[in-house]
Amino acid sequence: MSVFRSIATGYLGAKIANTEANDRLKANILETTGTNLLTKVIPNAIEDEKIRRQNYDNLVSSYGVNAANVMDASGFTINKQGMDRLDELLKANKLDLKALDASAFQTDFDNRYNTRVKTDQEKYNPILKQLGVDGIGSLGYNTVEALVKPETITTKDQMSDTVVQTPIEFDSMQLKDYLTPKPDEEFGEGSQFRLRKNDVIKQAVSASGLNAKFITNPVDGSVSVTDLDEASQNKYKLVTQIATNAFANNPNRSDYLNIGNEAATQVTAIENFAKAGSNSLNNYFQSNIKNAPKVDGKVDYTSEEKVYPLKNGEMVDAYEVFERSNAKLIKAYIQGSLEMRNFIKEKFTGYSVFFEQLDDALDKQENS
Repeated sequence: MSVFRSIATGYLGAKIANTEANDRLKANILETTGTNLLTKVIPNAIEDEKIRRQNYDNLVSSYGVNAANVMDASGFTINKQGMDRLDELLKANKLDLKALDASAFQTDFDNRYNTRVKTDQEKYNPILKQLGVDGIGSLGYNTVEALVKPETITTKDQMSDTVVQTPIEFDSMQLKDYLTPKPDEEFGEGSQFRLRKNDVIKQAVSASGLNAKFITNPVDGSVSVTDLDEASQNKYKLVTQIATNAFANNPNRSDYLNIGNEAATQVTAIENFAKAGSNSLNNYFQSNIKNAPKVDGKVDYTSEEKVYPLKNGEMVDAYEVFERSNAKLIKAYIQGSLEMRNFIKEKFTGYSVFFEQLDDALDKQENS
C-alpha cells in the first residue's frame, strides 16, 4: 500500500470515527433534551396553565369576565404569589367594575393562552418530531386558533358602495387604570393595617430593649412615643424604620408581630458590631501608640503615614486599620439609610473622624 493510500485511509478512518462520535453525542443530547421536555418542561407547563385557568375562573366568578381578563393580562393569575399580591391591591384600592364592564379589550384569556401554546409548539415540536412524538398538542394543549382578535371594523357605505375599515379603539388592560385608593377608614392608615403596624412598631421597640411608652391618637390611629431618653433617639428611629418597611412589604404575615422581633434583632446585631469594632480599635491603637503620628501631643488619625503593622507585617495608616477590621459594619453603613448611618456612628464611639472620611469618599462617588 502506498504512503499516500495509508495516509488517506487513516484520515478517512479518523473522520468516520469522529463523525460517529458526533452523531452519538447529538443523539445523547437529543435524548436528554427530549426526556426533560416529556417529563418536566411540558408537564410543568400544562400544570401551570391549569393553575392559571383556575385562578382566572375564580376571578370571573368574583369580578366578572372583563375584570378577570385584565387581572390575567397583568400576570396576577400565574401563581399563588401573584394572587396574594392582587388580594393586597384590591384590599387597598377600589376596583372600578363599571368601567371594566364597559371596556373592549384587544385580547382575552383564550387568545393569550393560544399564543403561549403556539410559541411552545414552535420551540418544542421540532425536537419532539425527531423523537417520534406527535407534538405538544398530544400532551394536553388545545388546538391553536384565533390567536388575535380583529383590530378593525368593516363597514359598507350604502351611498357610495365602498368598504371602509375603521380601527377599533381598545381600552387599557393595565389593572392600575381601574384602581382607586380607598379612604383610610376602609383600608390603610386607619384600618386593621394601621393597627397591625402599630403593634409591630411597639414590639420592635420593646424587643430592642428601649424603655418607651406609647400613646395612640384617637383621630387617625397613629402612635407616638413618650418618655424616650435622648440617647435612645437614633436607635428608636432605626428600629421603627426597619420594622415599618418590613411590615409594609408583607402585611399579611400571620406571625406579623415577629417582624418587630426581627427588626430588633437586626438593630441589636448592628449595635454589637459597632461597639465591638470601637473597642477593638481602641485596644489596637493603644498598643501601637508609640508609633502613632501626633499633632500637639494627640494621636492624628487623619495622617496617611503607614505606621501601624498588620499581622503579615504590612504597614498601613489609621483609616486602613479601621476599614480592614470593620468590613461588615462599613458595608451596612454604605448600604444603609440616614437613620442607619447615624446609629452606627453613635455606637462606634471615639472615631468619628473615620466616618467623616468615609462620608467624604461616598459624596465624591455619588457626585462623580
